[in-house]
Amino acid sequence: NLSEEKPKNAGPGDTWQTKSGNWVGMKQGKKGEKNPTQSYGQEGKKKAKAYASGGDPDKVDGGEKDEPEKDEPEKEQDNEVSAKIEKGTDGAREKIAKDIKSGKLSKENGEKVNKLLGEIEKMKGMSGDQQTEFAQKLMKDYGVSTNSKTSSKRKFYIRSLGSDYKAMGENTSTDALVSVFDNIKGFGEDDGIKTQKNALQGASKPELATASEPGDENVDKIFGADSVFLSKLAPKYKGVFGPKGKDGKILHPSSEHSKEYFQQSVDENTAIKNTIAELRKQESPPSNMTPKMADAVEAHQKRMEEMKDVFDTIKDPKERASKVGSSYATLFQEMHKADPDVGGSMIKNMAEMSLYDTEIAGEKEAYLPSAGTFPSGDKLRVDRDGKGQVERVASVSVKYGKSGQFYGFPGQTDKYEKFHPEANNPKSDFYERHSNRAGRVGHTTGVNDKLIDDPKKFQKMIDDSGMGETIKDPKKLQDITKRMKDTMVELKKKYGMPPEKESWKTLQKIQKESEVANKELMKELDDAVDWEALEKMQGSGDMRLCKNPKFGVLALTNMISFMGVVKTGGGLPGLEHNHQEIHDGKYVSKTEKGSDNPKAWNFGYRPFGQRAGGLIAGYNGDEAPPQEEGEEIPEIISDPQDEPEIKKEQYESLEGTISSSVQ
Repeated sequence: NLSEEKPKNAGPGDTWQTKSGNWVGMKQGKKGEKNPTQSYGQEGKKKAKAYASGGDPDKVDGGEKDEPEKDEPEKEQDNEVSAKIEKGTDGAREKIAKDIKSGKLSKENGEKVNKLLGEIEKMKGMSGDQQTEFAQKLMKDYGVSTNSKTSSKRKFYIRSLGSDYKAMGENTSTDALVSVFDNIKGFGEDDGIKTQKNALQGASKPELATASEPGDENVDKIFGADSVFLSKLAPKYKGVFGPKGKDGKILHPSSEHSKEYFQQSVDENTAIKNTIAELRKQESPPSNMTPKMADAVEAHQKRMEEMKDVFDTIKDPKERASKVGSSYATLFQEMHKADPDVGGSMIKNMAEMSLYDTEIAGEKEAYLPSAGTFPSGDKLRVDRDGKGQVERVASVSVKYGKSGQFYGFPGQTDKYEKFHPEANNPKSDFYERHSNRAGRVGHTTGVNDKLIDDPKKFQKMIDDSGMGETIKDPKKLQDITKRMKDTMVELKKKYGMPPEKESWKTLQKIQKESEVANKELMKELDDAVDWEALEKMQGSGDMRLCKNPKFGVLALTNMISFMGVVKTGGGLPGLEHNHQEIHDGKYVSKTEKGSDNPKAWNFGYRPFGQRAGGLIAGYNGDEAPPQEEGEEIPEIISDPQDEPEIKKEQYESLEGTISSSVQ
């Protein structure tokens, strides 16, 4: 119906262009009749004007174009785009039909995809400006976007589908559609989505208001109970959030003041209010955030307020913990369903509060470190014996993400190494063993130079790691690594270091030439490393990391060194790992102690740049395939319940699981 697309103020004598690109004219109708309209196609602008003015459109030269005749290259380009659109939409329709039939995709979302494909087909034959304008409207209306342009597997996301946003899958049809939209300004992962996520990550970062003061003896008791790690920390790290008594000291232990700690968490966690405000703000263009996100957070906050008010009436700590865990489970599931990508980025920040609030409600002794840069652990847990004596204090690293990849933000190995029993002994090879980026003085490869330069220490590093069976020629490997180190030292001198101060910017000057040197040395690495044995021991993801042409020598050296830390440190028992994820539509939280199983650790490597970090380690517990480029948390297979049930027996603080019932 042409009149449905007519501008509001259009009248006799006016012309306009429809969504499909056709030109329409309206002329004065006879008395008592509606003003008639007539369409003249995508090149019929002048004919439409003639019709609207009461003239004869047939007398307008049919060959006359509104735009100059396109040259041959432009025509060929248009034909190429049309061919890509046809290939993309035809293949996508076949896939969507199969997915609807198999039940993988709902009929409702299948219809949405097919409607979008029909709209995309209208882009065939449009001029450049028309095509761009029309495609940008589709991007806004349907939330069309993609993953990183540097990814080896490009995706065509449809955010309006909620958890089915990856319904298009990975295939030649997807490639064709991505290649069409790649030419449209604003198409890409940075088109608003990254800005959205950054704003929401900042808003959702938890921080309470009341923290301990220096010299608080109750805090000293917490940190002093761990002679390996916590007691050795610098004073700036020795602080926790917590309500205070009349004497100005934090109430201790938290397990005997659970009501006060829970009330503080609910009242002082301004991140919830900030998140709601930011979500409501993003409901307006250009973000067009679904209101379901803010609704979910508001409902959770209301449940927590209600829980605070009835805290004393629920006598069973496990029941209280289950109710709090259930509220977070509902929140996370609803956020994930509303927008898996943006929701996931927020849940990463909320995960530690989920665990902390659940434990506090369950009368477990737990504390949140007040130092924003507290190394490795996000939360402290105190275990006591039957007489109330401290048995151990564990730092708990809280992560959120998909099974089979790093959970949330993985940790830097120069932080993890501090949990080794010899980490504070200056005479030990485990003292200041790693650095957070390549090129540092004394840690040129990211590993302490003395371990690289000394053949005996290098061999000891291999022996400690348990990776000896993967190294065919240790002397050859040490020689390759030392030459890599020496090359980087010379490059630093070339760019004035020293005396120029080392920073991420100055060290980045040596990046490209270091990568060239690494690529050359990689040709020799095959003689020193048994790649098949390495893959069998560490997993395919870690093996590929060590074969990276840009930094493989450095990554392998750092991995061997850190596995020596893990093996000789007994799996670093002072650090525990909490994993939270959405799995098959359920929110699951589980904490486990570390181990020295190499396949339980996944690694990444960032040697240069502002956000470097050196060797990055993530503890997954079980062997897991490496993260795929651009992958996010898993899609919900079945819709979650509005109120997931969590039974009391399902709750075990930190060492158990908090999960919602199967849908």
